[in-house]
Formats: sequence, structure tokens, C-alpha cells
Amino acid sequence: MEDFMNENGMLFNRLGSGCIAPWLRGGGAGRGGFSMIELLVVIVILSVVVTATIGVTGGIGASRGMTGVHQMAAACDMARARAMKEQREVVLAFANPELGDGLQGRAVLVCAAPEQGETEEALTFEAELQRQRDSVLEPLSGWIRLPEGHYFAELGPANPAAGVNVLQILNSQRRVRLPEGGVASLVCLGFGGLGEIVFPEQTASNGAPVLIAIADRPDGQFLSPENCRWLGIQTHSGAPVILP
Repeated sequence: MEDFMNENGMLFNRLGSGCIAPWLRGGGAGRGGFSMIELLVVIVILSVVVTATIGVTGGIGASRGMTGVHQMAAACDMARARAMKEQREVVLAFANPELGDGLQGRAVLVCAAPEQGETEEALTFEAELQRQRDSVLEPLSGWIRLPEGHYFAELGPANPAAGVNVLQILNSQRRVRLPEGGVASLVCLGFGGLGEIVFPEQTASNGAPVLIAIADRPDGQFLSPENCRWLGIQTHSGAPVILP
């Protein structure tokens, strides 16, 4: 092979086949290519960009379920704030598998017992609490649905000391009037006038945190606690906490 330089200062190499190929080299501002160092810099930058893109995509996948957890935390805050404002029990009711229209295990309803009429005789605290327990709860909101592909999971935490899943608590169902009509018995979580959890009663008395588990598949599809995102509600304050 024979090297030679043209009148513009560009180095050429005559290949054995008779064709001429330019070797890119550094030069003045008017050169026709990039130096090898510049090409290496470009390759490094592209590698960094690709790696960063993959990292972001992986982060999005790893955070699957967090949207649902934040949405449920907001629903708990909504029920708790209304209970404190109106100084009465406000309940978060969980759609059961028997409900249709895509609600099965994917939606909650903020509701409360009807307020006592002004002409009715004033009740003691215990009697008023019992009246609320016996009443059909009326909806205060429409259905608050989890994002598509998110479901409530009815399994316990890996560490039982962390609390109890609200869907596993016995005697936690109350009658709720549905926004679309009809009455159904739904698992309920009640907040009192101080924001604390007052229902289910056994949870309120033993002080164990109430947990809500959210998964990316329905119950029964090989779920484990590690597959879920967890929301814990402190019994005495009612404050929701997103668990790691």
C-alpha cells in the first residue's frame, strides 16, 4: 500500500484493489472528517446516554405499583380529613370480587353513616356510635379506582409484626350503599374524629398497624409479599405511611 497527500493536506492510502480510501486525521477547520479521538469521545457519550436510558426504563419498571400506593394514601387522607372536619366516623370501603364493572379488588369508596336528623333526640356517644355501625353507609365520593394493572392483595406481610392486612381482618364488613345503586357488604376501614382508626374495632383496640397491599396481578397468581407494594396506616393517628 502506498500513502500520499493531496493538495488539501489530507492523507490517502492506495489499497491493493486500486480504490482510494481517506484516513481521517486532524487538521484545520476545513478538514473533511473527524479525528480518532473525536470518534472515541462520541462513542463514549453514546454509551453513557444508552446506559442512562436503560437505567430510567428499569427504574420505571421497578416502581410499578407506586402510583397505586400513592393513590391509596391520598384516599386514606381524604377519609381521615373529612372525619376530623365533620367530627364523625368516615369509612373507606373496599370493592369486593362480587362487584362488576372492573371494580373487583381495584377500587375504594369514601362513605359515612347518615347524619342524625336535627329533630331526633340527641344520643350519647356510645349510642351514636352504635347507630352509625347499624346504618347503611352512604357514599361521599364515587369509586376511587387503582390504576390499570393494579390490584389489592389479600396476603399477609413477610413479617407478621409489621401489622395486619385490612382484607384479612375478621368482622370488618359493613353494609354500603353503592353509587350505582344497591347495597353490598364491603370490607371497611373507619376513621374517627381525631383521625384515628376506629373500625375494625379489634384493630383499633390492639394498636397494630393496618396494611394495604397492592400488586400488579390479581390474587391467586403466585403472589408473595415481595411482589407487593405496602401502605401502612397508623392506628392511633390514622396517618398513612408508604412502606419500603
